[in-house]
Amino acid sequence: MSIANLSMDTGLNVKRVARWPSPKQKAICVAIVGPGGVGSTLLEQWQHIQPQLMMRSSARLDLRALCNSSRMLLAAKPIDVAEWQQALAQSNSEPNLGDLNLFLRHQEGPVVVIDVSASESVSKQHEHWLRCGFTVLTANKYAAASASHLYAALRHAEAMGGGRYLCETTVGAGLPLIGLISDLVRTGDEVLKIEGILSGTLSHLLARLEVGEAFADVLRDLHSSGFTEPDPRNDLSGLDVARKLVILGRTANFKVDLDAVRLTNFVALEKHATESVSEFLLNCAQHNKITADEVSVARRRNSVLRYVATIERGGRAIVAPTILTNDHPMARLPAGDNLVRITTKRYQSSPLVIQGPGAGREVTAAGLLADLIRCASR
Repeated sequence: MSIANLSMDTGLNVKRVARWPSPKQKAICVAIVGPGGVGSTLLEQWQHIQPQLMMRSSARLDLRALCNSSRMLLAAKPIDVAEWQQALAQSNSEPNLGDLNLFLRHQEGPVVVIDVSASESVSKQHEHWLRCGFTVLTANKYAAASASHLYAALRHAEAMGGGRYLCETTVGAGLPLIGLISDLVRTGDEVLKIEGILSGTLSHLLARLEVGEAFADVLRDLHSSGFTEPDPRNDLSGLDVARKLVILGRTANFKVDLDAVRLTNFVALEKHATESVSEFLLNCAQHNKITADEVSVARRRNSVLRYVATIERGGRAIVAPTILTNDHPMARLPAGDNLVRITTKRYQSSPLVIQGPGAGREVTAAGLLADLIRCASR
């Protein structure tokens, strides 16, 4: 059973519960949905810092629920973070988000749900979790980049439920992009333009194409190493970048929807639409020559090929392969890095620039863990 097909029937009348704890409430119930590559790394990092976290935090983080595509564990007592894989493997319960929701609603204290599933259907639960008063930490982009009316409902649920929606890792992995833009807006600045390279996957891919590696070899390597989306076509289509651009734009109070982004795929994908992921990875070598030729054309112009995203106040939003001169800041980007320039009224002559790794299990997990620690420190 894929996690995209989990049952959504909660059978519950939603009401607000579980405001943030008073000083007497020490335990925070933590549920993790989709503990695959990033989720497993998050749990490893949590285990590593757990002794310090227990000493320094004002609340205790109790792992109480785990749900992946084949099993679910709902525990009456905290799950040992060091033994989570064995505990989940011993569970006989099939994954069902309705059962998970019922379990979480019966917790006495605050609840934090961490969604690392990369599933659109799981993302549709974010609004429900927020209406229940839960805090949601997520690297799943679907909800934050959904249609405007759905996004408005998500933020309304956050305000009414009393929890928080923390989606920093939806863009830039562990880079503090959303937090920075939020702070600019909160302090009265006006964001005018956001531009940059938002795909660590394509950044890595292009850097390796420039030194002569074949497209298919690099893509397969990045996929096996966890540097792509579960389906790498989401990276190559540019749709993943477009979602990130929408999320940043909305954080800056731009009125923008995904279908308004002018999107050009990195490679043509029409012929691969019906293929499974494994079939696509087997057949993607047909793009070796055309991608090598595009890199060569840029080189002859003393330039490089980059995949650039731009959004401006007023609605103009573009995601496309772009040729940049060798002296352009985005041209000198190390493999795998993101670089984002934020132009505001305060930072107009010299835009803010944030750069760093934009993909990978370690940095994405670290960003989620940082948000989780903030929950324990409130």
